[in-house]
Amino acid sequence: MKLVSIVASLLVAISTQAMACEDHAKNTTAQQTSSQAPALSATAQLNTAIQISQPRIRAVAEAQKVTGAFMVLSNTSDKALDLVAAASAIANVTELHETTMQANGVMKMQKIETMTIPAKGTLALKPGSYHIMLINLNQTLEKGKAYPIQLSFSDGSTQTVNATVMDITH
Repeated sequence: MKLVSIVASLLVAISTQAMACEDHAKNTTAQQTSSQAPALSATAQLNTAIQISQPRIRAVAEAQKVTGAFMVLSNTSDKALDLVAAASAIANVTELHETTMQANGVMKMQKIETMTIPAKGTLALKPGSYHIMLINLNQTLEKGKAYPIQLSFSDGSTQTVNATVMDITH
């Protein structure tokens, strides 16, 4: 009888541990998903210090699953602000990127954590420089159609811009 009690206790302990592991996996997956596409929270505020112009997305062939978004960010405030994230429903992953020229003359594109918009200054997101990568597109992008991209800034504010798909050569 004592052996049955011990086995029952072990089964309960194993079952409890398995449920805890499953909950941890669900929470980790939810955190990873939310870190890739930050949602507008009830406490986030619209950023009025940043003015956005020329928002556009590079048109790509239907089979291509990656493209870039470009725009000009103008900071009207007396403090520098960082662009810390971007999100869009048209892509499974949205990242901030920078293209730089290496010492050997080869261009290299890499993910970066922030882009600084200087106080009373501008930051141009353009081909061959800073840009937003839209990775694993989940729909065909239509030329001439605008798609929303949500931008998140270092002061906790957000702003959504509608970027038009177009041919971009430079």
